[in-house]
Amino acid sequence: MYYLGLTYIKFKMTDKYDLAFVYVKTAAKKGCSDAYSLLGDFYYYGIATSESTKKAIKYYEKAIRAKKDHAIIYDKLTKCYGDIYKNKRKSYKKIIKTLMIGAKKCYASAQCGLGICYYNGQGVPQSHNQAVKWYTKAAEQDNATAQCCLGYCYARGQGVPQSYEQAVKWYTKAAEQGYAIAQCNLGNCYEKGQGVPQSYYQAVNWYTKAAEQGYAKAQCNLGYCYEKGQGVPQSYNQAVKWYTKAAEQGYAAAQCNLGYCYDKGQGVPQSYEQAVKWYTKAAEQGYATAQCRLGYYYAKGHGVPQSYDQAVKWFTKAAEQGNAIAQYNLGLFYYYGECVPKSHRNSIEWFRKATEQGVYLAQEKLISLYNEHLYGKLFIDAFKTYTIGAKKGDSTAQFALAICYENGLSVKVSYSDAVYWYEKSANQGNAVAQYRMGNLYYIGRGVTFSYKAAFEWYTKAANSGNAIAKNNIGAFYEHGYYVPQSYSKAVYWYEQAAYDEDPSGLNNLGALYFKGLGVSQSYDRAVTLFKRAAEQHYSLAEDNLAKCYENGVGVPKNINTAIDWYKKAALDGCQSAKDHLKEVYKIKI
Repeated sequence: MYYLGLTYIKFKMTDKYDLAFVYVKTAAKKGCSDAYSLLGDFYYYGIATSESTKKAIKYYEKAIRAKKDHAIIYDKLTKCYGDIYKNKRKSYKKIIKTLMIGAKKCYASAQCGLGICYYNGQGVPQSHNQAVKWYTKAAEQDNATAQCCLGYCYARGQGVPQSYEQAVKWYTKAAEQGYAIAQCNLGNCYEKGQGVPQSYYQAVNWYTKAAEQGYAKAQCNLGYCYEKGQGVPQSYNQAVKWYTKAAEQGYAAAQCNLGYCYDKGQGVPQSYEQAVKWYTKAAEQGYATAQCRLGYYYAKGHGVPQSYDQAVKWFTKAAEQGNAIAQYNLGLFYYYGECVPKSHRNSIEWFRKATEQGVYLAQEKLISLYNEHLYGKLFIDAFKTYTIGAKKGDSTAQFALAICYENGLSVKVSYSDAVYWYEKSANQGNAVAQYRMGNLYYIGRGVTFSYKAAFEWYTKAANSGNAIAKNNIGAFYEHGYYVPQSYSKAVYWYEQAAYDEDPSGLNNLGALYFKGLGVSQSYDRAVTLFKRAAEQHYSLAEDNLAKCYENGVGVPKNINTAIDWYKKAALDGCQSAKDHLKEVYKIKI
């Protein structure tokens, strides 16, 4: 009976699958050991019966106990156990016992499964060393999953000395077998130049291979490459295509990026409602960037009824995960007393956290509060904490201590000490410290003035993702500082900064659209960019927006609205706005 059932399956006689299932099940009940594995397949894949991982495991284990311990059965069993891990329906004791038997028989899938258990501490004490041991045994037998896992350990220095070169070696072996996760990881190595020469083209090549297999992370990464024109011709339509594929699988980063596309009308018709939809999906998964953007939408009433309560809720969720922009915005809520009781103490705490991550506007607010002699003890205590951490080599503490020395927060101003600690932090890869080093060289504070050194530090910071540094590189190209003047390159870097919602980047990009430099002139686009920056209390953008309303450029002429924006700009420190209000409208701020 078993062989008759096997024949029906082998020759894909689909009209006889029901009969094949009956024959194989009957043979298994009568003790036919050959039938156990095939019956497990019926249950695992739901052929002629309901899918049941639990029953599949039962018969695969029977096959192993009956000495049908071929590697392929262990491979099937490992897949079943993988499903169990995801659903958390079974203890690991029996799983570990079975995997250990298979691993000792040198079955690669069992060795890999055992490595995964050691890596995650599932059923055994967590041990990266043991994980690497078993991954290596399986990887040397060309098990693609193990090769990918081993590469991951090398990339992070877990259980082995950190080595991107070794990570690339093992990712490549797995990727060449078509393993999607490894293909995506290899693409990431090429994108960042880790262990291989940096190449967007190769990154796109590997992302595409993984994306076409339906791997959501690769689809999202590929969408980003199309959005930025990295390794492929820039295309918002293609970006939206790949973001959508990943977003529909529930991948939070893609949902957030898709929301941004709807937010800005890139590759899709502009729609705040659709943006809110996708931001919400990502935010509810705990994705901090989406939570921050959702908070912004509630604060402004874009696509949702305006609600400061909801804005504070989402800003808080993002801020508590370390999102610097959310920390700054939450600081503003407490600073101005919007929806929450006005509290300089709370605003100081959130501005301090944002400042530690390089949000310059938060730093300005923090210095302003210090100069008003408010809550001096908070600053003194922070200075002591930073000093201890900095001397222990903590990069964040070194950066924060440098800010104290540069601005005289609880200590006498010392630019040389500021440079010392900024450089210490910058050399550890702190992008914000790298940006600050660029600033110090740009103005010649504590170091000899040098456009060259400033540009080099800004470039390091920009490559590490610092938005303000991206803006500053754009300014270098716009004005021809150290580099040949180029409006097109200025536009590129301002766009990079604007993508990160950096207000200076938004404002400067708006100015180029207003003047038609490096881009086709568009007053509408300029106004949109000015608004996005102005809504972050960026005084130069508020001033620019006021001028647009005053003169009816890009928006209908409206003197009252112009005056409102001039007032906001003046209150946020724009001297030209103060002068204009006084001279033209006889309003003193």
